[in-house]
Amino acid sequence: MAQAQEAVFLVPAEEVAGRFTLASDVLAAFRGELQAFFRYLKDRGQLLTELLSATARDQAVRQLASNMLDEAYRAPSRAWMTSLPTGRQVVIAPSELVATMGFERICQVAHERAIRSAQTAGRPFNAQALAHYQSVKPMETA
Repeated sequence: MAQAQEAVFLVPAEEVAGRFTLASDVLAAFRGELQAFFRYLKDRGQLLTELLSATARDQAVRQLASNMLDEAYRAPSRAWMTSLPTGRQVVIAPSELVATMGFERICQVAHERAIRSAQTAGRPFNAQALAHYQSVKPMETA
């Protein structure tokens, strides 16, 4: 469970006027996660953010956050997940779903889906966590 919580960044979103919005503390944390993503790309030479002003970088983060929220809202389930190259899974879900299912269960589902997706694509994955999820499945359906 600790590995799942470290791998997942959960963004509880409120539906307001036909789109998702975030509480100010959630928005700040979300933008911080996206800033970390930009730093990761910069450190690997995949993004030349040093050529951008701080204002332009902030605007790019705001636009990326907005685009991700819009994508989540358009999803049939209004819940959406994407992987960042940093290894983190960003999960945007309605705050009601987060309240109902709980942070731990959503992290667990997102982590399992990411592992299975990596396995299917032939990418590295956490075999120990996959074995755990496979051992728990029969008990959940019983």
